[in-house]
Amino acid sequence: MMILSLRSGVGIRQESSYNSMVKQIGFCRMQSFDTVSRSTSESVPMFLDGRVLMGVGLSNENMKTSDAFLCGACLRVTRVENFYEWNTELTVWGKPVSDTPFLVMVMDQCTDPVCTRDYLDFDIYSDQQPVMHGNPYHVEWTLVPCPVTENEPLEYLLCTATTCHAEDPPNRTVGDVLSRDAEDYWSLTIRNTRWPLHQVRVEYQGRLVPLRLENAWVWDQGPFSFRNGLLNLTLDDEKHVRLKIPDTHQPASTGYRGGIWLMD
Repeated sequence: MMILSLRSGVGIRQESSYNSMVKQIGFCRMQSFDTVSRSTSESVPMFLDGRVLMGVGLSNENMKTSDAFLCGACLRVTRVENFYEWNTELTVWGKPVSDTPFLVMVMDQCTDPVCTRDYLDFDIYSDQQPVMHGNPYHVEWTLVPCPVTENEPLEYLLCTATTCHAEDPPNRTVGDVLSRDAEDYWSLTIRNTRWPLHQVRVEYQGRLVPLRLENAWVWDQGPFSFRNGLLNLTLDDEKHVRLKIPDTHQPASTGYRGGIWLMD
């Protein structure tokens, strides 16, 4: 059983804003760096097909006071005023609308001083934001399960200390990313979860070692070897996952600054 510590935003009339996500990967790495539209975002299926209307940045306070990995969490917006109608690609806006509820996904972290607790920053892909008419306000939302289907597997983005923080170099292979016998630091961003995760542990040298939560699930406890080509994980003490590291000659993932995509 998962016990969610993030409180509901329902009943709170909170302010919000728009954030243009053009050429941004976002704090949660839920989309590619070079995105300029929904269809080019390389995000999760539920976002690409419109089950989730758009991404949002959640306040820094929410991120830091929860013991769950809120990146990829789904929120149901039950009320918002001064909100605008967007085309499918989230690049052009039109008339004000008030159709609620709709789903959004936490793709970013909002650290601006205006982003107080429960604040939402609506992520769009247009530099022409409708701020001339003011930002949305009176937003009410609640945490809900994401609409993941049975045939959508969990996705894992593996990053090392020297990847996922720089532009993608050309022709990079898995061996270039995992170039040493052991890594002192690596992280996993986990996508397509139905609920936020509270704990991820990795099996290593006969022990189940918890990963530290900092943006992603982080290993920083000394040398870790990927030599056997496998990662054995336990998510929230419920789901056991066995991940295979791709062959060293395979191309590294593009669009995510040098990470490697793994599938269970």
